[in-house]
Amino acid sequence: MNSSLPGSLGLQHVLSTKQAWWILILINGWHLLWTPWLGIMPQDAYYHLYAMHPSLSYFDHPPGVAWLIRLFQFAGGSHSIFLLKLMDWCSSLGVQIGAFMLYRTFFGYRESLTLTAWLATSPIILLLTFNTTPDVPLLLTWVWGLYFLRMALLHGKWMHWLLFSVLAGLTFDSKYTGIWILLGMHGTLIFSSTYRRHYLTLWPYLATILALVVMSPVFIWNYHHGFVSFLFQSGERAATIHRLNPALLPGHLGSQLGVVSPFLLVPIWRAIYHRMRDWLQRSILPDQWSLLIFTAPFVLGFALIALIYWVKINWVLPAYLTGIALAAPWLTRRGFYGHLIFSAVIHVLLALEVAFYPVPIHSDDTWYGWEKLAEQVKNIQTDYPDDFVFSMDGYKTTAVLRFINRDQYFGENILGKPALHFDYLGEDIQQLEGKNALFIDSDPGLKDSNQEVPDLVKDHFGSTVYLRDIDIYRGNTKVRHFRVFRCLDYLGPGQKKVR
Repeated sequence: MNSSLPGSLGLQHVLSTKQAWWILILINGWHLLWTPWLGIMPQDAYYHLYAMHPSLSYFDHPPGVAWLIRLFQFAGGSHSIFLLKLMDWCSSLGVQIGAFMLYRTFFGYRESLTLTAWLATSPIILLLTFNTTPDVPLLLTWVWGLYFLRMALLHGKWMHWLLFSVLAGLTFDSKYTGIWILLGMHGTLIFSSTYRRHYLTLWPYLATILALVVMSPVFIWNYHHGFVSFLFQSGERAATIHRLNPALLPGHLGSQLGVVSPFLLVPIWRAIYHRMRDWLQRSILPDQWSLLIFTAPFVLGFALIALIYWVKINWVLPAYLTGIALAAPWLTRRGFYGHLIFSAVIHVLLALEVAFYPVPIHSDDTWYGWEKLAEQVKNIQTDYPDDFVFSMDGYKTTAVLRFINRDQYFGENILGKPALHFDYLGEDIQQLEGKNALFIDSDPGLKDSNQEVPDLVKDHFGSTVYLRDIDIYRGNTKVRHFRVFRCLDYLGPGQKKVR
């Protein structure tokens, strides 16, 4: 297909077809090479917990990531971190193939391959392959949904509309921001005289209805649980916003430069500016508009939100799949070399960190030390076989111990505190009353050397006693620290000891 966007012919001089293919093979081969060596991370374990407890939806996210994990487990027949990481890698490859197919609806073969190389070498793909999150199914269904939407707009075939509607529903089932793919479809039709003719057919209406049917598991689950997930993602976040805080914006923009690379993000911003100006002057081309509407609302919308709320680095990711194509006239050979060097530095630094852990991460959001912790917790459990085990650092320690030891561990909901989806697993905490427990207390900052149990734990048990420390070393350097307490006579989540 010949390019339909002015200025994109410069892409032919960025990379040859052979160079683009070699870059794609090498970068994806490098990511695959890492797969057996990546350790479990708390998010991997938490979303695996989703998959082990099938549900129409979940407290803090829709079910897409759980469905994807279950699919790979069914195909692979195993419970392993390798399978999770292989799923992430395969999904990232699917995103790249989908992106190439999408770009082919705008550009020629060589230009589309070049744009895919820009995407593949960006830290975006690295994020997808490194950690299991809802962004994995989100970007996979998003990019293929956009491809079939483009095919439907160009050719009007019922099969393309059908596939788009299913994928649009699955995009929302992956993450709530995925609703924009359906809204963007209508925005494309409403504001483009070229594509508005499709409203004279039944397909946009049927596609909307079918997409909502595919989304319905999320609505059904929320209806039966007091809409807690919608409230958590909107109302509770909004409640943390108190006033305008422009100091957050530089941090957001800086994080996006790291996620995409300055050599790609700056052209995307430049493209948004020029196409927004063209739109206001009513001179924008239909294909430019169909790219802009799936790029600008995320990039500009989250930049505005960043003035009052900390925007997570992954929230804008879907926009960059179309943003790369939108920025095509400003992507140069020299810029690609800078982009490639930037990406190579990040890959090398991360590879060194994974292999040698030279900079310990003082957070529970790390891959290092969990297997050793799980082994020692299992050993302690043999001395206290009737005790249940819990932690209170959100979902992290609890989810990882469940994944590695394949046993039942509890979160801070046993202390009467909200514990994300642990509150909705259907586990009867009341039956634990009167039992003894082992409390695993994570100290990611390596600063808490005392042997005092937190007051909240004391409130829910008759008495507590310090058992031991669990220290995880890398060579002679201590990099993880946990404290283990034995807590006697559990009073229950709604009971507190009078002190």
